[in-house]
Amino acid sequence: SPGSVWKTISAMLLKGDKPFTCKGSYTVGGTTFTCQHRGEIRSISDAYAVSCNSYFLHRALNEIPVKEFLKKSGLFMSKKLPETLSREDYALSILGQGPAIEITPMQGALISQAAFNSGVMVKPVSLKGEKVAEKRVMDERTAKSMRRSMESTIQKGTSRSLNQFINLIIGGKTGTAERTIKGGGKVNIAWMIGYLHDPKRQDKAPPAFSVVVENSSKQTAEQCTPIVRKVITQHFKSRESKR
Repeated sequence: SPGSVWKTISAMLLKGDKPFTCKGSYTVGGTTFTCQHRGEIRSISDAYAVSCNSYFLHRALNEIPVKEFLKKSGLFMSKKLPETLSREDYALSILGQGPAIEITPMQGALISQAAFNSGVMVKPVSLKGEKVAEKRVMDERTAKSMRRSMESTIQKGTSRSLNQFINLIIGGKTGTAERTIKGGGKVNIAWMIGYLHDPKRQDKAPPAFSVVVENSSKQTAEQCTPIVRKVITQHFKSRESKR
């Protein structure tokens, strides 16, 4: 499960910004979801940047029909989704938890690639010259909004430590899912997806990335962000050496 990376789906579907006060938890049925963020949220972008569970649960459960959520989710997944979900399972799915939502690291990277590419997802190819298939998964306005939200995550949200790359435009989303292991203990699956763009180069196809660390005791910001930092540094060092 991709954890809060999947809040990207709700962010695509929600219409307009609405203020919300997060009290640190949100209860659906018999399940209470905690939230590390507590306080006022002014917009979808702000909620996305700090990964507020309560904001997305409150708005998605009340504003996005289950079938619409599943239809949009299916654009980024190869797994067959159920036709409907209980309210509790829907809440889990909104947060990228539970059995319904499963993606590969490549599928995670394609979410951020589509956001940068004006809403068009490009099917990855293995061989140079292989025909590239494209599919529109969101309109241009939504893609622009998603870019703003993903870049806000780097500028002031859960991955703000990547702000050190002042000459790059970086967008991203973190996510942490729990997995129960033998003996009843729990470990984290840490995710981060995103893209990076050097405005000076005017790249038509800047790199998208997806980092997944399994069986971790740490949250994503601690586990994945240092890896992304090393990848970005090495990527541009490699490009400079080829010039």
